[in-house]
Amino acid sequence: MKRIISLFLVFVLLFSLCSLAACGGDEGAKGATSSKSQSKTSSFVSSKNASVEIGSSDVGNQGGSNVNSDASSKNSSDSSLKELALKNSGEITIYAGLPGKFANTSSWWEDFYQYYKENYNGTVNLISEATFNDWCEYFIKAFASNTAPDLIQLYYKNWPSFANRGMVFSIEEMKEIGIAGLDSSYLTDGLELVEDEFAYGDKHYAFAMESVEPVMIFVNEDLFKKYGVKSPSTYYKEGKWNWQTLELCAAEISKDTNFDGKNDVYGYTGWDASWIVTAAGGQIITLNKDKSLSVTMEKESTWQGLVNCNKIYKSKSALYETVSTTSFASGKAGMNAGMPKGMYSYLFGKGSIKKVNFEWSMVPYPLDERTNKSGVRPGEAFAWGVCSQSNNPQGCINFMIAVREYSKSNPQPDSIKYEEKFTKSQMKMIESCKSKIDNATYQGVNNLWNGQWEFWYRLRGTTVEGAVNYYKPLFEQVVEEEKKLAK
Repeated sequence: MKRIISLFLVFVLLFSLCSLAACGGDEGAKGATSSKSQSKTSSFVSSKNASVEIGSSDVGNQGGSNVNSDASSKNSSDSSLKELALKNSGEITIYAGLPGKFANTSSWWEDFYQYYKENYNGTVNLISEATFNDWCEYFIKAFASNTAPDLIQLYYKNWPSFANRGMVFSIEEMKEIGIAGLDSSYLTDGLELVEDEFAYGDKHYAFAMESVEPVMIFVNEDLFKKYGVKSPSTYYKEGKWNWQTLELCAAEISKDTNFDGKNDVYGYTGWDASWIVTAAGGQIITLNKDKSLSVTMEKESTWQGLVNCNKIYKSKSALYETVSTTSFASGKAGMNAGMPKGMYSYLFGKGSIKKVNFEWSMVPYPLDERTNKSGVRPGEAFAWGVCSQSNNPQGCINFMIAVREYSKSNPQPDSIKYEEKFTKSQMKMIESCKSKIDNATYQGVNNLWNGQWEFWYRLRGTTVEGAVNYYKPLFEQVVEEEKKLAK
């Protein structure tokens, strides 16, 4: 694992400190300043080697005034070192997990890169070649060949594999080697929302929160009025919105209007069955405090979630779609599970996507209170991670700070601002659902992303016992293989 700050940066720091020493008094003073500068440089590069040198002559007859002066000088020098580190970023390589997000050549990004170069002396090399499905595998191969990027995205698809295999720095490790800027509010604001999500053992790996998206339920109020049944928003106002009332709503709305034996109106649509398991408080794979992974398909909360998923699909009151907004947007679904950013264009209209032509409402994704004791909710959390192969971790920190600093006064034109469209009560609802986001499956474990889909397909069409008995060995196998890759 490389823990290297750019040699050029170290040279600049030493040169600056030596220059300060040269401006001092007699040779003895110069020697003392030089010695302290060396100590401070060591402190910056590695906190393990930090030391404070105070000779007995520093105290003298002044009652400790020289000590105060020395401390003041040290603080000033440390501040200068930090400032130099933050403003000499060098080059970093970013591998965008979601293709196009950072490789886009919009004027905003062009302006930002110029800002980053002028204010942080930094440049960015972008890589976004892999597709979403093979992104994790692409990065693992790059790491194995020692060609990994400096900065990457952390999310459910690569966690906890990246930490398990020693592919990313922890915050604790970065502090240990003296990286500056980790206490910047641009990195710490909102970080508590993803600290647990990206913890591994007793260490934390998220250096800045990128986004947290809770899954919500969007409701076609017109359909519920048409069929004369109580809608989810009514149950929510009555304090009776839970998984049981969702199942009831879904059943009452599902209709075979042309009597061909197939429903053409569905009560519930969604594209990720794992959300139902999470809502019951369950996890297919559990990451334990001791870093071990366990297959927990038969745990009570997980089993309840699997039962809920099996029941709602086998009753034909739910429709699985890879793009679940299709039926909802066309008025053929009473409820749609989705995240606000993904639904934004359909709810309010954007570009070529037309605004839905029915009255809609939004309620939280319902939890199964029988087994979900901790109140965990389905959703997605994204954060930044610094690759342990990086030769320029300081540049990565500088980049994250610069993006947020620049965005504060120059918001991205394509960024979605909830408050512009969603009501205050809806905004409050979204925010209240962000604090406990989790995923039922650690899809990055030995690239389980591609291997899990048959399990969910089988679960929707057969029995819970049949699906678990058939696929549990697959999940156990990937966990065992992941254990062998631990660093």
